[in-house]
Amino acid sequence: MKRFPYLSANLLKTSLYVILIWTVAACSINPTHRGVLTSISSTQPPTVSVETELPFETLVQGYRLDAAQSTPTVILAIDSAARDALSSKVSLEHQAILNEVDLNKKIILAATWGVKPSGGFSITIRKLSIINSTLIVSVDLVENDPNLPKIDAATFPYHLVLVDRLALPTQGNLHYQLISNEVVLAEGELP
Repeated sequence: MKRFPYLSANLLKTSLYVILIWTVAACSINPTHRGVLTSISSTQPPTVSVETELPFETLVQGYRLDAAQSTPTVILAIDSAARDALSSKVSLEHQAILNEVDLNKKIILAATWGVKPSGGFSITIRKLSIINSTLIVSVDLVENDPNLPKIDAATFPYHLVLVDRLALPTQGNLHYQLISNEVVLAEGELP
């Protein structure tokens, strides 16, 4: 019986091409597999997310009984005008502390929770970081904080921290996200 060696080599080569095509097609159809190349683009370089954690120190934490900030937000005080605007959102005793901050060296960053129906609510900045030009403000929210009085009036909880002026980007507006337990509470642009 005569053998056809070229037939088996061609069949093997064709089978390998078919398997390769199926593999590439499967990778591009189902991009949920981590670590699998899903596409190659020659027009855009791949993006790399780098997280830079920012050191900070607490300035004041508390609540105000009357304020105009009804929703969660982040406020950045980089100059005296912004500090004056922030003063209207904190208690009278904390306003004096704000005025002592040297804004040539430090920036005041405030995280507010918005209006709450009574006392006992607190917001605490846990971590500050920058990822791809976005300031991530991670906070812990507590509804029955034992360190706060139980009052029957609307409150506006806040936490103010100091950040070194050189730690934040200086050019352009900075996008922010206020996050608690991986849920975005608020986002926007900071000056």
